[in-house]
Amino acid sequence: KANVNDNDVNDEDDENNFGGGIMMTEGTIVTLADGAVVGKAGVSKVATDNNYANFAGLRGGGIYNQGGTLTLESGSMVSYNYVKIYSIYYSTSTMGGAGIYSRGGEVIIEDGAEVMYNYSNSRGGGIHLDAGAKLTSSGKIDNNEADFYGGGVMFATYDGSNTDMITLYETTTFTMEGGSVSNNKTTFYEDMGWYSAGGGIFIDGGGTATIKGNSVISNNEAPYRGGAIKIAKGTLDLQGGTMEGNYLSRVEGQGGAIDMDKNCTFKISGNVYIPCTGIRKNDIY
Repeated sequence: KANVNDNDVNDEDDENNFGGGIMMTEGTIVTLADGAVVGKAGVSKVATDNNYANFAGLRGGGIYNQGGTLTLESGSMVSYNYVKIYSIYYSTSTMGGAGIYSRGGEVIIEDGAEVMYNYSNSRGGGIHLDAGAKLTSSGKIDNNEADFYGGGVMFATYDGSNTDMITLYETTTFTMEGGSVSNNKTTFYEDMGWYSAGGGIFIDGGGTATIKGNSVISNNEAPYRGGAIKIAKGTLDLQGGTMEGNYLSRVEGQGGAIDMDKNCTFKISGNVYIPCTGIRKNDIY
């Protein structure tokens, strides 16, 4: 049984504030076994400015994975970690990931593992995926929070013109094979002209999220767009599972369950249950 906590990586002038708890480099293999905690167990609210277990100034409050393989086995946890992005980096989609930030590489969350109660003041409260990262989960990604985008899971995007980089970002994937993405939220109403979106999952950069089996996406919240899932650029492939109780907190909002921009791809097949209970309440826009 191992605990990783009380670590800070924090220098406002340093662009390498990565991995408050664990920093993984390319080719690294890290496995969190039963009982391992990166952060703090037994909490019932998200981390804050004054109360957190591990902290990073830019990426990966709990864990930063630069091209390695990270596995959370049943009984392990990444919880109560914090990322605070300084204002000069707010406009960059590749910053955040309070629980886990994966730039490339692979993250596997097994049934019985948890990513919970992490907080980012920008993007990716639970997990932030960047540059072709692969996330497979049958565990819990619950009760995480981000101010802007992707309370549970955030896909980064590439804003340049390099075609190789564009192609790389399009290979980013999240495959949900059971488990839950629940009770996550994004919180800001409006800041710097942005609208908070994707309380559960924010898909961008041309990546693909695939939801299968008995997966549950429930009770996620955003102010404006996509209480559960926002598709800004990319593909959502619903092959099974339940989406319920997701909602928007602002009357101007759209898509309590799913909101998608133009030129996105939304596929649905198999046994999928999405009960709409009203405008902005688990509806699709």
